[in-house]
Amino acid sequence: MDIDRSFAIKGKVAVVTGASTGIAEMIAEGMLRAGARVYIVGRKQDALDATAERLSAFGSIGTIQADLATGEGVQAVHKAVEAREPELLAHAQAGAGAAQGQHSGECGGAGHLSHAYQRAVRADPAAQAAAMRDIPMRRQGLPEEIAAPVIFLCSRAANYMTGTILPVSGGMATLD
Repeated sequence: MDIDRSFAIKGKVAVVTGASTGIAEMIAEGMLRAGARVYIVGRKQDALDATAERLSAFGSIGTIQADLATGEGVQAVHKAVEAREPELLAHAQAGAGAAQGQHSGECGGAGHLSHAYQRAVRADPAAQAAAMRDIPMRRQGLPEEIAAPVIFLCSRAANYMTGTILPVSGGMATLD
C-alpha cells in the first residue's frame, strides 16, 4: 500500500466554483497546495483576478468568468475548460464517470457554494457570534480542515467510495 500515492492529486485538474471568496477559496488553495491545476469560476472577473493573484504562489491557477445560474454560464465553463484542458473533455465526452476521471488525472469540480449567508455573517460580529454558538465545535473550520476532505475525495484513496455524504460542518450535520 502506497499511502503517499493514494492521497496524491498532483497533476489533476480541479474546477472550483464560487472560489473568489470563502469556503470555495479555501478549497482552491488546498487543491493548489496539493499540486492540482485549479480553475476558479465566478461571476466577477475582478474578484477572480484578485483571488488568482493571491493563490498563484501555491500553483497553477486560472480563472473562468461565468454565471452558473444560467445554461449559458455552464456552457461557458465547459468550453473554457475544454479549450485549456482538451484531454479532460475527451474523457467526459466518452462518458467517463467521476471515478474513471480520477484515474485519467481529472478531479470533478467542487459544488457551487452560496456566499450570501457567509458574507452577511462575516460582516456582522453579532451574527458571527450567534453562528459560532450553533456550531458544536464552537469555531469556524480552518482552511486545511475545509480543503482536506475535498482533496481526499479527489484522490485515489476515495475511489471505492460511492454515494457517500461526507459532512464537513464542525458537528452541525449531526444536529436535528
